[in-house]
Formats: sequence, structure tokens, C-alpha cells
Amino acid sequence: QTIHMPFLNLFAQECATLIYNSLLYSELVMHQTYVEQVIKNMVSGVIVCDDTLKIIQSNVQADSLLEENGESLMLKPIQKFYNKCAELEIVEKSLHGQCELQIESELLVTQEKTIPIVISSTPIHGKEQRLEIVSILSDISEAKVLEKQIEQSERLAVLGRVAASIAHEIKNPLVAIKTFSQLLPNRWQDLEYQKK
Repeated sequence: QTIHMPFLNLFAQECATLIYNSLLYSELVMHQTYVEQVIKNMVSGVIVCDDTLKIIQSNVQADSLLEENGESLMLKPIQKFYNKCAELEIVEKSLHGQCELQIESELLVTQEKTIPIVISSTPIHGKEQRLEIVSILSDISEAKVLEKQIEQSERLAVLGRVAASIAHEIKNPLVAIKTFSQLLPNRWQDLEYQKK
């Protein structure tokens, strides 16, 4: 049995290519898992729509904001949620306008309750170079509460300055009246003083 060196050389090259491709694939899987974990654990909601505006991916926070579970959200058109937030049409606009958009809005939770949110939407090239839209829904309720507290503090500070100014304006004539009233018993007999 003779072993041909060119055959062994080719076989070794193919094995090396197979091992290299296997390493690349495992690295790709690690990166994909990492990205999925980042998206899953984001504080903001993430929705990915395809070029027909159907939802193809979402994270737990987006599901919670839209009051859906991930499975039922898949392949639903984003337009279905316009009744909860008309500004979700930003997704459609970013698909046609090919630019990143951001807008502040409110998401309807119940007839009486809304959640203030910021919607950011940008087109990307996804699988097979098809255009996809990545939208991020950020709940800004806490920021709005802090904003209101700051506004109230500023109003109270202005009110305090006005009250201090008024008190100062009232105090000046009162000091003159008090001084005059203290001098009155001592100088009542003075006719010149009585004329003043």
C-alpha cells in the first residue's frame, strides 16, 4: 500500500479548513448568544420589524409595554398597536425615510392610564440584506416624575422670593410706624412734634 503525498496534503488542508470553520461557527454562536442576552436584558423595549412592518423580534420589556407575550407578538403588523400609541407610526416613517427618528409620546395602558415613552427607530440591513427596522421603546415615567418635582421646586423658590420681597416692602413702613409710636408718649407735649 502506497500512500500518495498529494492526497494526504489535500486531506490535511481540508481537515484544517473544517476545524477553522468549526471554530468560526462556535465564535459566531457565542456572539449571537451574547447579543440576544443583551437585548433580552435591556431596560428598554426592543422591537424589530421586517420590511412589511411585521414584528419579527421583541424583548420582554417590549412585550410588557405592549401587553403581549413574545409568541403572540410575532408576525403581527406594528400598525395593530397604533391605537395604544399613534406615534408608533415612526417605525413606518423610518422604513420609508431611511433615517433614524426619535419621538416622545405616551403609550395607552388603560383608558385612564398612560405611560410616557421615547420611541427611537432606525433602519438596518438584516438577514439576506433585507431592510429591517429596530425600534426602542423607553419608559420615561421616572424622568417625568423628577421633571415635575423640579418644576414644583422652582415654583416654590420663586414664591419664596416673592414672599420675602413683599415682607421687606411691608417691614419698611412698619418700622417707621413703630418708631413713631414709641416716640409718641415721650414727645406728646411738644407742639412742634404734634404738628408733624
